[in-house]
Amino acid sequence: MAADVVARLRAAGCVFAEDEARLLLAAADSPAALDALVGRRVAGEPLEHVLGWAEFCGLRIAVGAGVFVPRRRTELLAERAIALTRPGAVVVDLCCGTGAVAAAVHAAVPDAEVHAADLDPAAVALARRNLPRGHVHRGDLDAPLPAALHGRVDVLVANAPYVPTDAIALMPPEARLHEARAALDGGPDGTAVQQRVAAAAPRWLAPGGHLLIETSDRQAPLTAAAMERHGLVARTVVDDERGATVVIGSVAAVDEPEFLRRTRDSYDAIAAEYVGYVGDELPRRPAERALLRWFADVVGSGPVVDVGCGTGRITAHLHGLGVDVSGIDLSPGMVEQARRAYPDLRFSVGSMTALPLPDACVDGLVAHYSTIHVPDDELPGALAEFARVLSPGGHALLTFQVGDEPLHLTDALGHPVDLLFHRRRPERMAALLEAAGLPVHAQTVRQAEDGERTPQAYLLARRA
Repeated sequence: MAADVVARLRAAGCVFAEDEARLLLAAADSPAALDALVGRRVAGEPLEHVLGWAEFCGLRIAVGAGVFVPRRRTELLAERAIALTRPGAVVVDLCCGTGAVAAAVHAAVPDAEVHAADLDPAAVALARRNLPRGHVHRGDLDAPLPAALHGRVDVLVANAPYVPTDAIALMPPEARLHEARAALDGGPDGTAVQQRVAAAAPRWLAPGGHLLIETSDRQAPLTAAAMERHGLVARTVVDDERGATVVIGSVAAVDEPEFLRRTRDSYDAIAAEYVGYVGDELPRRPAERALLRWFADVVGSGPVVDVGCGTGRITAHLHGLGVDVSGIDLSPGMVEQARRAYPDLRFSVGSMTALPLPDACVDGLVAHYSTIHVPDDELPGALAEFARVLSPGGHALLTFQVGDEPLHLTDALGHPVDLLFHRRRPERMAALLEAAGLPVHAQTVRQAEDGERTPQAYLLARRA
């Protein structure tokens, strides 16, 4: 029977006939049902419509006839939204279709308040199935959203239609004939709906909020320009493997130091490559492993926060030592990589100058080469934040490069960056920690090893 199904699918031009046959066989409860399912697929109906579901970000999303099927490339939009969503955040998914992006965010951050909206009643019905604990509204773009959300939305996502009108006729029949035209047609240049979303976003976004729109690499400059016209600071994220492009527009924080923007943008640019760059570094650093083991023994089970966690490798190492640990990083791109590599651990976006944590909530704090990008005049404030979130008697482990002259990088891992590395003397850092209420209890300096430019310092401080 399986061979016959594969043969029918292959004859109809299905490239992945074997994979599709397995899914159809699993979905059918009788030979007659199987024949009907295969017949629909052979006739050109999308496989997802035939099955009634699509896989998206590890979830099984209910789909239906005439409704846009979530694509794999849209997982980049969901991943970036998740990276920017903290517990308790307000998230809105416009042009939500099946609600796949909203469902992925809610699955990753269950404490978020998630809203979704779409004009199509069939899409709204599916979104309500896929987002049972969310709030799904029916109406055009932002029109049906509750007025109480004005100025409260932390993350607004939109997979708005972006196919130019004249290009719809060139689309594969599966999309052109079986998905609603309104979910495809983006107007003459493909950005008509995106521009409406960009115009509406400022009245909904909270201070520091973000608008994320999926688009194409060709249209990204137009999408970014639309965001900039409405006062958002835009940047573009591309995933070549998935053929995905997302433009992120952020509400500029009036009082945000410039070094934070430079550091965030630089690490966002190199996040994907950075995973491989540092991937096997810790196994080659016995001194660091020993110090982390010592730190784990000192703090016990935690909780501990890894500030400037990057791709999450130190967070994961401490977790492996039995520590209850979470990670915070300034770069959404780095947080995305950390969540992808260690899905069972907790990571969130935040700045060490204003940690998104209550007072005295952790027994330990790690800043592994993360204070190196903080200028001298901002460093006391960051160390004061460390002291604020540490419980009395809690410990902080800081690692940094030893020296006097800063290093400025304008290119890293094949990307233009603007990163300033501040080298510091251990005695000076110890004095700053003491002033912040974190006297140093132990200090270690090792000489530079292969690939390093400077000695490395490790300071263990304890909150008084």
